[in-house]
Amino acid sequence: MPQSYVTEPTSYEGKMTAVRIDAKTRYLSDVARAITGESFTRYLERSLEESHSKVTLRIPAQPEMIFDETTGKWTLEEVDQEEERFANAHMSIANQAMLLWSDSEYLRLLMLHKVAPHIVSDDDAALLNYIENRKDLRVQMDRGYKLDREKIIRDWDDIKTVFAKTKGKGK
Repeated sequence: MPQSYVTEPTSYEGKMTAVRIDAKTRYLSDVARAITGESFTRYLERSLEESHSKVTLRIPAQPEMIFDETTGKWTLEEVDQEEERFANAHMSIANQAMLLWSDSEYLRLLMLHKVAPHIVSDDDAALLNYIENRKDLRVQMDRGYKLDREKIIRDWDDIKTVFAKTKGKGK
């Protein structure tokens, strides 16, 4: 089950974050940061940012069975590794960072749900669905409506609180 990016306590506001690092990794990182002249924090931040290019938001392609009508046999069509590499690079966290990051927790969750719904928890998806179905969070348009992002962002904590209470009633 995917982790909740809303209901799990997490801070993204540049506050101190505690991490356990084994002695070998800490020592080697200290050596590397000394060589680069960076602080330990800056070295770790840069290393993490570089690692984002190696993590994709895509679901990997699967080989497919193809029926060859001339031979009457099924064959396995392998995934094109070059296409897969390109698609993974395009959908890396690093390449999608500008789309995924926002100071607004709501916009972060919304964009993650649009870009990679398979990693959004059921609770977070239910929260987005709850928001979409609240008529007081809509702005009417000529041919429909859009969600009032400014109101949602402004009232985010209250919306989450009400959602949590309604979710509890359904049990």
